[in-house]
Amino acid sequence: MLLCFTPLILTGCIYSTEVDASARISKPKQINKEARFSELKEIRVSYQDKKEYLQYQKKALIFHGPTVDKKVALTFDDGPDRHYTYEILAILKKEQVSATFFVVGKMAEIYPDVLKKMDQEGHIIGNHSYSHPLLTKRTNKQILAEVSRTDQAVAKAVGKKPILMRPPYGATNEMVLNTLINQQYKIINWSVDTQDWKGPSAHHIVATVKRQTGPGGIILQHNAGGEQLQATVDALPKMIKHLKANGYQFVTVDELLHIDAYRSSQ
Repeated sequence: MLLCFTPLILTGCIYSTEVDASARISKPKQINKEARFSELKEIRVSYQDKKEYLQYQKKALIFHGPTVDKKVALTFDDGPDRHYTYEILAILKKEQVSATFFVVGKMAEIYPDVLKKMDQEGHIIGNHSYSHPLLTKRTNKQILAEVSRTDQAVAKAVGKKPILMRPPYGATNEMVLNTLINQQYKIINWSVDTQDWKGPSAHHIVATVKRQTGPGGIILQHNAGGEQLQATVDALPKMIKHLKANGYQFVTVDELLHIDAYRSSQ
């Protein structure tokens, strides 16, 4: 079963493709509010049967993992940088939690040492495109260039090419899905949206995670790209403490989904 949305645009974005990705943007790019889905009830499906789930996730856009175990995956988009990313990595190391970072290729080229640090500390690196465009507005050839350049930047830094791919803005349509799936990417969106790019308080972020997180959850946050993400940093240890206290185990996206994180041959 291939899930096709025409187009599906979620939240979780800060970059404008019209400026250098290394610049900080004070306001998020505006997207049609009617196209946003703050709650994904109509397109989330819970799979209690692992075999059925594994068959599904090989073919479609993924929002969460199996719901049979209390496992969750922390994910961070739009990095790397040397500010918030370092603070987040320090917290994750202290809490002994591994996460998945969906990186922008332009940023990966600027900060390859940060990618090396992520990899050395046990985190997974995914592809979040090269310049953070709306892929639904790009051609097949342009989409392939976006992901290929990012793969090359990641491989240059850590010697591995990602299989995990998160479309900018969470935006997909049939063409985007098929283009990526044909290149063996696993397309990962999220089930918990902290909307930290909007600048909420740390308290609000933690409350959102408490309210939305369930077994198999994939939690969306950002580690770069915004004028102010300090609330994300401040919320992180509280979020981790709460979920651990409620019996959750933190895993990387590949562990959650029982798939590879990187291509077997480079």
